[in-house]
Parts: sequence; structure tokens; C-alpha cells
Amino acid sequence: MFTDFIGDENEILEPTMKPILRNSILFERINSKEEWIKNKSGLGMKDIINQLFINKYGEKYTKEDFRKEKLAYDLIRNNNTNITQDIFKKQFKYVRNRNFILVNGIWHSTNKLDTNYSDQSDILVHIILSGKNGDNPFNINFNYIYSEILTGDVKKGLLLIKDKNKTLKDVINYYLPNKEDFLRFDRNTLRNTQNGDNAEMLAISFFQSTEKWQLYFSGFNGSTIDIGFSIDLIFNDTFNYRYLTMQVKNKKPEKWKINELFYSKNIDIIAWLEDGKVCHEMNPKFKY
Repeated sequence: MFTDFIGDENEILEPTMKPILRNSILFERINSKEEWIKNKSGLGMKDIINQLFINKYGEKYTKEDFRKEKLAYDLIRNNNTNITQDIFKKQFKYVRNRNFILVNGIWHSTNKLDTNYSDQSDILVHIILSGKNGDNPFNINFNYIYSEILTGDVKKGLLLIKDKNKTLKDVINYYLPNKEDFLRFDRNTLRNTQNGDNAEMLAISFFQSTEKWQLYFSGFNGSTIDIGFSIDLIFNDTFNYRYLTMQVKNKKPEKWKINELFYSKNIDIIAWLEDGKVCHEMNPKFKY
């Protein structure tokens, strides 16, 4: 009834690598659990990815990496935005101390693997199908897990990916033992990035035409301003002598995320797409 298949037909594999195994129905069932997959209160994939991949293989950004965004840093540091010095110091310390996955010195899309539950779902599908197809050195009944996820309780099935001696982290480490194994799980991040770039371009055009704001800063893949401060764009409102920080999303964020951006990071504007149109909210903490 449900068909397993070998994933990316154009993928070039190293001799020791096995192809990614995919099953679209299994993926949709797992992916439906969204934040539960990555959060500590659920399956805890975020911490596992950080331990096995980003913290293990990542590198610190250099001073030169930060200098690429000097204009934006100077703007924030000199109190020309609503970002306070306390927020600046906290977030700058965060981005300075975290590890980044680099390939040939270039930021890689799997830096978002710890937060992208869809790419994490791809990893879980691959592991379940690998175990079900015979690559199973554990005391784990992958056939039962497969059936439970497809026809029963998804969370119950996922929580069974361990045995009395091995945690989920141990199991993932067996199936993805190297940096190169993790690097392949980014198809959903790449799709989101493409959609995000499109949303940002529409937002730039919208605010330049409706508000006559000038674009001062635009983030990019691996931007420390984006990673540390959640800022995608900074506009110069020359009529009111102010700079406005903005995060852009493909769809309206959940309320808790909006509150985090407004009240913890002092972002001025959150913009998103709705039926192809740019919508936005201004931070209620400030008068504009």
C-alpha cells in the first residue's frame, strides 16, 4: 500500500555512502508533529543535531566574517535602532560563540538543520526505512514502528526508536556517522530559503513603493545579523529620521514567535506573505 523509494536520483554519492531512503506518506505523518519533533519536551531532535553535527563539526566565524556586516553592526551599536545595548551584547555573544557548518569555507544550509523539523523528519524516515530493510544492529522493531506511525500514534512510534541500551542519539549516530551524512539533509531548508528570498524581495518592493523607505541592509545566507538578531532587512525612513529593523516570513508567524521578536529582540516590523501580498505588524512597544 505504501511505497518506499530511494531518494534523490541526481544525488552524487561517495563510494561509502548509502542513498537517502524516502517514503512520502511516512514523511507527512512524522512531519505533521512539527515543533514536537525538535523540542526538548518532545523528541528532542534539536539538541541531538547540535551535539552530533553542529557542535561537533562546526567552526567559529572569524573577525572578517563579522566585518562583512560592519555597517549594520555600527548602526545597532550606536543606538540608531530600538535594539538596546543589553540585547546587542547578549545576541552578539550568542552568534560569536556558536559553531557554523562551513563547506570549503562557505556557510552551508544545514546550519538550519537543528531548527528545521521537516529536514529532521527526513532523517527519521531514512533511519526507520534503513532499520526496516535490514540494517538494524539494535533491539528495535522497526517494522512495528513503521506500522504504528503510518496507521496509529505517530508520537508513540517515534519514541520507540531506541532500546534499553541505546538512546535516539545513539541510533542517529549509527545511521549518520559523518559530517557528510548530515550535509545531505537540507532539501526542505533549501525550499524555505528560496521562498524566503522571494518574500524578502516582495517586502523590499512593497515598503519602498508605499512608504518610500530606503533599503539600508539586506541579510544573506549565513548573515550574523540575521542569525543573532533575527533581522532580515533594515530600512532608512528618511522622512522620520529613523532606521527600522524587519524580519520577513513566508507566512504569518505564530503568536509566541511574534512576541519573542517584538519583546525579546525589539524588532520593529514583522512582515509576511498572505495570498501573495505583503502584510505586516509594527512593534506595539514603540511609537512610530
